[in-house]
Amino acid sequence: MEIKKITSAQNEYIKKLSKLASKKHREESGVFLAEGEHLTEMVCASPYVVEAIIMTEEYYVKNPNKFSGEIILVPESIMGKIADAKTPQGVLAVVRMPEESEKLESGRYIYCDNLQDPGNVGTVIRTADAFSFSGVILSRGSADVFSPKVIRSSQGSVFNIKIVTDADLDFLKQAKKNFKITSTALYGDCVSVKEIKTQKNHIFVIGNEGSGVSKEILDMSDEIAYIPMSGKAESLNAAVAASILMYEVVIRE
Repeated sequence: MEIKKITSAQNEYIKKLSKLASKKHREESGVFLAEGEHLTEMVCASPYVVEAIIMTEEYYVKNPNKFSGEIILVPESIMGKIADAKTPQGVLAVVRMPEESEKLESGRYIYCDNLQDPGNVGTVIRTADAFSFSGVILSRGSADVFSPKVIRSSQGSVFNIKIVTDADLDFLKQAKKNFKITSTALYGDCVSVKEIKTQKNHIFVIGNEGSGVSKEILDMSDEIAYIPMSGKAESLNAAVAASILMYEVVIRE
């Protein structure tokens, strides 16, 4: 374990980390942050490469042997500049962006079609992990999977399953050669989610919070499904709809 101390907010490395709330700077630097003790533990136990672990000196005194690797101790004032959370827990990991492969192994996946709310994206990833889905595919225009809010709302599940980003219609057309594609909708020529004929290789599409699944994807889908509702609400939250869909898939196995 290598321990360093940085006490100046003008340090170049600290300046770099303080900009990682921006997607642009995450992509330029090739790293992102996993904030808090739980997420730091999760990413350290995953295949992701941890560049360094940043701790306040107070946290380190209480947890001197909690983590290994390169440890950088900073004052609480600097931790506040780096962390996105309003009340940082005193520890975070600097993590390298993974090398992404668009090749899908066999299994079941959730495709998020322009799902823009970070909380929804994180919840979909967490639920997919809980129900043993193979991964989550995010279209261009969906929330950035490595943003602090997505990582927090996923509760670390982003480190457990395959994530594909910047997918488009061509991606789905290629995937359709080997995967059945089921999209969700509120109306039209649909079957109930209870009647979906699931397959070993299957992609389930969840749409945008306001406009749903795009017409182009609906037109190319093998099946369109709806979630029966008995109350007066016109629709469900996108992450809730995805959760119900995944539950219906796994309970019939």
